[in-house]
Amino acid sequence: MTPGYILRVAVVEKLYEYSGAPNGETEFPNVFRKFIANDEPVSFTTEGETQTFNYKFEIDTTNWVADQIYILAYVVDSNTKEVLNSGTNYDSKVDLLSESTLKRK
Repeated sequence: MTPGYILRVAVVEKLYEYSGAPNGETEFPNVFRKFIANDEPVSFTTEGETQTFNYKFEIDTTNWVADQIYILAYVVDSNTKEVLNSGTNYDSKVDLLSESTLKRK
């Protein structure tokens, strides 16, 4: 199989409060709202280079709480369905080290 990587980008609401659930729950964390990119082809660049993707979407102000909305992006191997990496604006900063850098330490 030829590697085929795809980008998926979802709109998520960090905390949704709802009092009408039959089980009595009132708080629902990380509620999926919609996809703004689904199966966008991604081709990896050389190490150290970056790729930028820009999307626009409108917040449904009748049903969503705007200050709870965030974006979740993740890359999937389309052959194996394995999620290779993901990220949101809530992720802490991470410095990545290559295998060769780790071996030198």
